[in-house]
Amino acid sequence: MDPLAPQNASPPAPPRAPKRTRQRLALGFLCALFALIGLSLAGAAWLYRCLNSPISTSPFEATVVIRRGASCRTIKESLRAAGLLPYPLVFDYLAWRGRGTDHLKPGRYSFDSRHTPKQIYDVLRRGAPVRITVPEGWTVRQIAARLAAEDLLASADEFSSAARNPAFLARHGIAGPTAEGYLLPETYLFDPGVSPVEILDKMAAAFAREYAAEAARPRPDSLTWHQIVTLASMIERETANDAEKPLIASVYYNRLRRDMTLNCDATLCYWLDKWHEPLTLADLKKDFPYNTYLHKGLPPGPIGCIGRKSLEAALAPAATDYLYYCQRDAHSHVFSKTYAEHEAAVKKYIRKDLTDTGGKK
Repeated sequence: MDPLAPQNASPPAPPRAPKRTRQRLALGFLCALFALIGLSLAGAAWLYRCLNSPISTSPFEATVVIRRGASCRTIKESLRAAGLLPYPLVFDYLAWRGRGTDHLKPGRYSFDSRHTPKQIYDVLRRGAPVRITVPEGWTVRQIAARLAAEDLLASADEFSSAARNPAFLARHGIAGPTAEGYLLPETYLFDPGVSPVEILDKMAAAFAREYAAEAARPRPDSLTWHQIVTLASMIERETANDAEKPLIASVYYNRLRRDMTLNCDATLCYWLDKWHEPLTLADLKKDFPYNTYLHKGLPPGPIGCIGRKSLEAALAPAATDYLYYCQRDAHSHVFSKTYAEHEAAVKKYIRKDLTDTGGKK
């Protein structure tokens, strides 16, 4: 050690990079930063354009059915197959931003080429349940066919089979062999993928709520609630004229009290599934439980959905002596007290070439 050197001298500083080198490094960093910003802006612009531009310039329409529990992959494949997913990554981005696809709702969706990916995704979030309207008078078989036609069921048979399930019938207190007559005619919303039992539960529960007060009312001639619903279903199919329904009911009550057959064409049409063609004399002679020309009393159960006016008529028939009626036109009937009066009405209003039953009741 040099005795003359300062004792606390600092070590020499490292040589600094030349000024020009530092400038080049700073310039390179700025260029990279600006390039990254540019790419980000370009990517954001591309993404925005993809999200908010129509999916195609060529006009088309497409329907997509999303069932309950469908995975993201299944949903994407359905959209892609329908031509609604030109950029799959865009859908992945929307799903990521929306925290997955669990919140996408089942439904039957209708889109066209004017929709944007964002609009499609937003519609999937809102849902589009299938709307089904069940008219008064419809049978379980008709309801099942409509549900199958709307792709809510794989087949109509599974609904009809579920409607006969003893566990279902017991759960809803249905005394008949099927849910026939105990399903409320109404407009319903169902998700694709719904089970037949869920549909039946909803319809039967709606029926019980709608007619709870009527079920608790006193019933004429000590009829059971099941018999009242059965009679109401017959009235429903025999006339659409609400003013005539209490008169139709009175005919059936009068015939029941006299131990006469009810001779209701609608019960035969139900069993034979002949709603759109005339009955024949051969049909009237066929022996089956719903043939009210052969068997006295009410049939085993209802023959279709009932409306309020038909049920009210079954609970409060008009006070008449009528035993017969025949159709006068599409909206009204002629009522008679005697068979002779009825025969005269038949000759006047029923054309023999339309049906060989002669319009007898």
